Amino acid sequence: MSSPTGRSLVRSLAPLALLSLLTAAPALADTKSCVAAHASAQRETKAGHLTEAAKLYTSCGSDLSCPEQLRSECAELLDKLRATVPSIILSAKDENGADVTAVKVYSGETRISDGLDGRALELDPGKYHLRFVLPSGLELTSDVLVREGEKNRLVEVKAPEKAK
Repeated sequence: MSSPTGRSLVRSLAPLALLSLLTAAPALADTKSCVAAHASAQRETKAGHLTEAAKLYTSCGSDLSCPEQLRSECAELLDKLRATVPSIILSAKDENGADVTAVKVYSGETRISDGLDGRALELDPGKYHLRFVLPSGLELTSDVLVREGEKNRLVEVKAPEKAK
């Protein structure tokens, strides 16, 4: 038979054993989610969805619960990917040739910018039909082919000059 001291030792260790089981399960789940993010990022890259792949590599590369080797690989792949993600700089000019900043820009029905600030916007490679809606309600369009690896390409639209 066990002694009273032995039983109290078992009772005091039981919560620790349960705690270690509970903390091991999230670690396993975190590893699975890291592996899933890494695999998804690779699929998104192959499909040309570079901005989504960058988000996934960022998540697994910065998540401290991911295994170090996987974090390192995600960070390395993110660095390589960043070189290929294209970016454009949107610009709109009014009929006098002045910059307009309060412009909403759409690609299809998706709004990609609420205003122009001169900063580059990262997009996936591909064809875009961009619609610029000026504060006056005037809509200007531009068809653009955004190429992989192309950085800071200026996409500018100009309102027609007023008749004199």
